[in-house]
Amino acid sequence: MAKTQTLEREARRLGRYLVGDDLPQELVERYQEANLALFPERPSAADGAILEFVRRHPWSLAPLESALGLIRPDALLRRKLVVMMAILETEPRFAGNFEALAPGRTGAVLRLMGLGLSSAAKVTAGILLYPFAKLLGARGPESPDGPGA
Repeated sequence: MAKTQTLEREARRLGRYLVGDDLPQELVERYQEANLALFPERPSAADGAILEFVRRHPWSLAPLESALGLIRPDALLRRKLVVMMAILETEPRFAGNFEALAPGRTGAVLRLMGLGLSSAAKVTAGILLYPFAKLLGARGPESPDGPGA
């Protein structure tokens, strides 16, 4: 039961991160089922620590996810995000969030520059945060639900 509740909170947090909106219960349940099927094993110590840190500190999701793309591309957090993206892409309400925009040449260049600067800032913050997340996340939750629940 506790794993199901943890996965429900995780699904809602990842969904909000990816599409900026709350998810319907059906998508949360799909995420839970997918995780139980795809990730039945216990996470490694590093992956468990990162997931616990993100659970307690939701603000850390963006920088850690960005940094993990460079330093640990196969990290469990990133694999869970891919699962959530796949689920969200199947829902017509959210599918548009994953389609490329066709702004004109100037708009594309400006958008690319903005995305590049934003990504660089997130990666830098995430790389600085990563060692602390591993250390503090490994200590486990402060309460049964953890403050980030």
